Amino acid sequence: MRLISKAILKSLLEKTVWKLSPFLFISLNYFRSRGNFPNLKNPKNLSEIILSTIYSGKVNEYSDFADKIKVREYYKKWGYENYLPQIHGIWNNTDEINFDEFPEAFALKTNHGCGHHYICKDKKQLNIKEAKNVIDEALSTKYGITETQYHAIKPLIYCEEYIDDGTGSLPVDYKFMCVDGEIKSILIVTERTALDFKLVTFNTRWEKLDYVSAKYKTKKIISAPKNLNTMISIAKKISLNFEFVRVDFFDVGDKLFIGELTFTPWGGNVAYYTSEAIKEMGR
Repeated sequence: MRLISKAILKSLLEKTVWKLSPFLFISLNYFRSRGNFPNLKNPKNLSEIILSTIYSGKVNEYSDFADKIKVREYYKKWGYENYLPQIHGIWNNTDEINFDEFPEAFALKTNHGCGHHYICKDKKQLNIKEAKNVIDEALSTKYGITETQYHAIKPLIYCEEYIDDGTGSLPVDYKFMCVDGEIKSILIVTERTALDFKLVTFNTRWEKLDYVSAKYKTKKIISAPKNLNTMISIAKKISLNFEFVRVDFFDVGDKLFIGELTFTPWGGNVAYYTSEAIKEMGR
């Protein structure tokens, strides 16, 4: 008899608890991260604010904004079309893709979750079989038990221009954490690889904030990006539409790109932030 793996058992247990009681599931997950239970009815910190939108079901109203293809129409409506990365095609499945039509560098992604990208910096190194495997796995993945805003999105594949900051590495990611139109912190993702990343946080005056847990901290010195003021302006205006939203950008100096909108980062627990940080951002 074949033994069931611990990962499968864990997944089955989580799904069962979620179906029985979303409140219990959210509370236990929060307790595991923070050592105490969340206040979902009268949220006081950033994590509780996010988790309350999951518990109430309000997060499901944001499915179109979480869809990485559909959100582009909102960006255009809001006047941010010039900040959108170019899209080279949209498909239902990998068999529809003609890789010969792709540019020399590109990013192949799906619209309904996070990660599972195939990044190609040089088409001479393209491995079509690997690209299809990565994207097929992404298409079949249902992201986040609690992050139900993603479950309503029809999975699609799209090819996006490769964003190159000239370093040879994946570009620095600027993530604006916003509550009710106010930017609470700018989370910088750097030193990113397929398996790892480092973080640092700043306020809008580019003063460093000690918000990140020790295991995630970068030792790199991160200078203020060229388009910081533009990012601040855009993030503030977008965030007026939501109780909480994370607005992502890539700044390569001569050009600014707007990325995705995220409503439940790290399932709402935002474990990379210290407990003191989420309290401060919830004020």
